[in-house]
Amino acid sequence: MIKPIRTLIIASPGRLRDSLGVLVRASQELNLIGQADTGLSGLEMVVREQPDLALLDSRLPGEAAWSLLSVLKHSYPEVACWMLVVTSKDEAHARAAGADEVLAPGLTVDTLIQLARRKRESDGL
Repeated sequence: MIKPIRTLIIASPGRLRDSLGVLVRASQELNLIGQADTGLSGLEMVVREQPDLALLDSRLPGEAAWSLLSVLKHSYPEVACWMLVVTSKDEAHARAAGADEVLAPGLTVDTLIQLARRKRESDGL
């Protein structure tokens, strides 16, 4: 049996986070281990839960998403960081900041599964 990728969602409460939760739960490739509302609570959960994957919303208040991405890439490089973006400016920023994947609006469970499988193959899981 394939071990699911331990996934943490870091997004403000609301429709986006709820939708991400549904997508993650719909995939046997991913295992939702928690949800965080802020960059700080997300970092605390990364330290405590040690996920394989963090799904970050670029629209966290202030610069929280970008600060968290920077910290995770520097201090927790084993955690894959997938950034959800809305604008092309945020997409460019996410790529420049080192996001492992950049996810645009309209994300489907099929796309999420394909990305998860690609991650598993690249990590040798």
